[in-house]
Amino acid sequence: MEVNNFITNYCPGCMRAGSEQVCPECGFDRAVKNEAPALSCGHLLEGRYVIGRTLSSDSEGFTYIAKDQLDGKRVCIREFFPEELVERANDGTKILEGCKNAHYTCAAEFVYLWKGLMSLNGLSALPKVNRVFFAEGSLVAIYDYEDSISLREYIDKTQDGLISYEESRRLLLSVLTTLETLHTKDIYHRGISFDNIRVREDKSVFITGFGIPQSRKLMCDISADLPAGFSAPEQYKAEQFTGAWTDVYACAVLIFYTLTGTVVPDAKLRMTDDTFLLPLSLREKLPKYVSVALVDALAVSPSERTDSMESFRLSLFGLYEKSQDYVSAYYRAENKKRQAIATSQLLDLEKTVPAKVTVNTEKAAIIKPQKLNSTTSTRLSQTHSAPFLEKTTNEKKESENKTPPIHVSPGASVNNPAPTSKTTTPPKSKKKKKKKKDNGVGKFTVMIVLLCVVLCVGLYYLLGDTSDSLDAVNATPQTDVQSVTPVTSPTADAETVDVPGFVGELKTHVMADAEARNILNISYEDEYSRDVEPGIIIRQSIEAGTKTAKMSQLVLYVSAGPKPYTMINFVGTDANAAKELLESNGITVVTQTFDNDGSQIANTVSTQSVAEGVTVYDGDTVTLIIWGEKMTEAPTTETPTTSSHGQDEGIIQKIVREIFG
Repeated sequence: MEVNNFITNYCPGCMRAGSEQVCPECGFDRAVKNEAPALSCGHLLEGRYVIGRTLSSDSEGFTYIAKDQLDGKRVCIREFFPEELVERANDGTKILEGCKNAHYTCAAEFVYLWKGLMSLNGLSALPKVNRVFFAEGSLVAIYDYEDSISLREYIDKTQDGLISYEESRRLLLSVLTTLETLHTKDIYHRGISFDNIRVREDKSVFITGFGIPQSRKLMCDISADLPAGFSAPEQYKAEQFTGAWTDVYACAVLIFYTLTGTVVPDAKLRMTDDTFLLPLSLREKLPKYVSVALVDALAVSPSERTDSMESFRLSLFGLYEKSQDYVSAYYRAENKKRQAIATSQLLDLEKTVPAKVTVNTEKAAIIKPQKLNSTTSTRLSQTHSAPFLEKTTNEKKESENKTPPIHVSPGASVNNPAPTSKTTTPPKSKKKKKKKKDNGVGKFTVMIVLLCVVLCVGLYYLLGDTSDSLDAVNATPQTDVQSVTPVTSPTADAETVDVPGFVGELKTHVMADAEARNILNISYEDEYSRDVEPGIIIRQSIEAGTKTAKMSQLVLYVSAGPKPYTMINFVGTDANAAKELLESNGITVVTQTFDNDGSQIANTVSTQSVAEGVTVYDGDTVTLIIWGEKMTEAPTTETPTTSSHGQDEGIIQKIVREIFG
């Protein structure tokens, strides 16, 4: 329905009063129209909300600015309209053939998301959600519109396109704490970027751009909307699951952007060739614990990444209990990584050096000795000018021209040497003399050592005789045993170590612990766990505090998270069999029964809350909607609906009622 009289007196771009072709307030040109299948400007929704321009669109649906005619407020309308699953019809939204199961699943996620946001209306960093309802075949969420600019626009307006770490932390602290609260309700954003963090005029911020899980991961029912650079690696892999650590990654990128004006390399690139390091210029400006917090939060593997928003927030303030312990380990690891990259670049550069270029073969031999075979050595000697080879030749000539040394016997003069004196000029006399000198020193050292040993043995027997004489007077046989014990115990202590306790620690932190590696031979084994976060050590093969031989084998069992299960299509199958299969894989099953007009087989699955191909995990909950027994009530005399999708609307409306109660 068009309400042209109303929309002509308001700007569709900002919903302020005005009839100009180009709005003087926001610059919107009325010639710009909303592209189909979005609702058109001026469309009246539910007889109350006048639709303005489209603010954003993605695979999940559209967001409009609108005017609430009831109270005159400007609002945002989020319409659930996944174009891959539905189409716009004359009588409303129609589900495409073969997409009902996927649509119902996504619709339930949409309602659950906005119900959760509505329950947190008191948080300043969230938009105030007013309503979630069903209208014209679509699910709709209404929330307050606020004048603001994106974080990207805010940064671009600064003098250098950057802000200090102190200002970045002040701006984003409320974002971190709000996400922390959302995570306690199992609501994860998964799409944070510099475009959906909004800055108000008073420089406070709030979060927009929320989406259902299916729109934030590849290989789901609808296309994924993944902000480049901000999306975590696990969002590109069907076999990995997302969670709090996904938002931690995006927030770390956000902080990195505010400080550098750039984002980190895209996760798809980092998964194959991760050479990302914090710039040295940035590290010099930040406290060490902040550098550690950012690097831990930007880890490619979820098992090695900071796993909760609370830990990340505390790390940024240096308050996380483990952050200080691993600062030095982090810097050692990062320096090692930098050296590895530099060496790799040096070797790549060496491969490109032409054969005719002068190269110091001595250095080449040090860098890659395995390449200096006989053929390579010959080529180097023929094609490289090697100054150190010329110097060796000159030294040989000088040694040949030197006056041979004269050995004078006692009582003879230099001019009249004794007949027994001999003059020797061996080519390598210096080396031989040096060798003899070294042997003399070595023999002298050995003699001293032997002398010390003899003295020690003599003293031992001397003292032993004294103790024996005393024992003969007033000692028991136990005295001999006690006198031996102090000699043997130090040796035993030197060969044993106390096994540290690693349970509860991150695997990456233990791997960086050089002290532990020096006393034990540590290996790792993955083990599924529904109670322990991935990457955390569950148990160890040798109990903490146990004394064991140094460099003993210690196995640490690391949580791989809950056991995964890939959903199959249960629609049309027996509900009891589907429930039994899911529960055997640790999945909690909730069933709901829908009315059956007789056209469906009773006790078969109508809809499943998780679509086919999606990975769920031990402990997760899956809802199965089951067709009930055939209705026995008398047929209604009410005129049936003329809509071809009236039954679909009834199911979606029931989903809204079930979730909102």
